[in-house]
Amino acid sequence: MNKILTLFAILLLGWPMVEGAPTSKPTKVDRVLARARSYVGTPYKLGGTSRRGIDCSGLMVRSFQAIDFQLPRVSAQQARVGKPIRKTELRRGDMVFFAKGKKVSHVGLVYAVRGRKVKFIHAASSKGVTISSLDEPYWRKRYHSARRVIQNERYNPRQDRPVASTKSPITIKIEEDNRGRGRQAITDTRPRNYKPVNVSAIPGMFPQASRRVISVTELENMDPDRLILMKYEILARHGFEFSSTQLKRYFEMQNWYREIPKTRNTDKILKSLSAIERENIRRIRQIEEKRPAPSNPLLIDDKKTRINKG
Repeated sequence: MNKILTLFAILLLGWPMVEGAPTSKPTKVDRVLARARSYVGTPYKLGGTSRRGIDCSGLMVRSFQAIDFQLPRVSAQQARVGKPIRKTELRRGDMVFFAKGKKVSHVGLVYAVRGRKVKFIHAASSKGVTISSLDEPYWRKRYHSARRVIQNERYNPRQDRPVASTKSPITIKIEEDNRGRGRQAITDTRPRNYKPVNVSAIPGMFPQASRRVISVTELENMDPDRLILMKYEILARHGFEFSSTQLKRYFEMQNWYREIPKTRNTDKILKSLSAIERENIRRIRQIEEKRPAPSNPLLIDDKKTRINKG
C-alpha cells in the first residue's frame, strides 16, 4: 500500500547512546541519558520544560527526574550540585557548564567519552536540543567546569568504547609487480575471533524491535509518531539510505548509523531483515492502516521514502 509515511523527527533515542553493548538492567546514568536523548530535536524555549520547548537547565531538570533527583532550575545553581571534577575526568552522565566571562550561562550532559573526545547533549538556543562536541571551537572556548551528580555507581570504562566497527574488514589495495604493473590485492584483515556485528546490539530507541516480536497490545499503546519511528529504525539498522533529507538528518545524528554501510536497494534491505523484524514491521503497518493520519504539526511528511513492500 502506497501512502505517505511520516516521521516525528524531533524525537531522539530513548535508549542511551552507550557506545558498547547494552546492559539488561539500565543504570541510573543510563536512565538519565535515555530521558535526555528523548528530548533531542525539541525546540529551544527560554524557561521551557516541556517537549513543546525547553531550555538547557530545564533539560537537566527533566533528565534527572528519571532517577527522582531534583536539580535546581537555573544552570548557575546546578553548577554547585554534586562533586566538582576535572575535564580529564569526564564520563557519561556528568554535567558540563559553559560561561560568558565568569558567569555560568549554559549546561549540558555528557553522553559519550572516547579518549579525549567528549560529546554532550544540551538545549542550544539556535538548534534546540542537540548533540555537540567539546572539541567544537565555540564550546571549547566557553567551557567553564563540570560536576558529577551520580557518584555511587560503579563505572565501567568499556561503556565509553565505540561499538565494533561494521565497516568491511576486507582491505583492497593496488600493488605493483616488478614490471610496474598494478594489480588488485585483497587482504583479509579479520582477527581469528571475528564475528559480524549483531544488529540487535546496535544502540537505538527501539533495540527490542530487532530482538523479539512485540505484542500487538504493546504496539497499539504507542503513539503514532513513535510507532513510525520504530519502523524506520528497523530499516536503518540494516543500512537503508533514506532519500528524505529529514530522515537522513535524523539518523545521521546517531553514531551507529553513520558507521554502517548504506544502500538504497529496497530488495536487499528487505532480504536482510530477520523474521522477528519482518513480523514487527507487518504488525506496525496493520496498526497504521487502522489509525487516521497523524495531524501533529511537528510531524514531517516524508513523501520520498516509500518502502511498503514485504
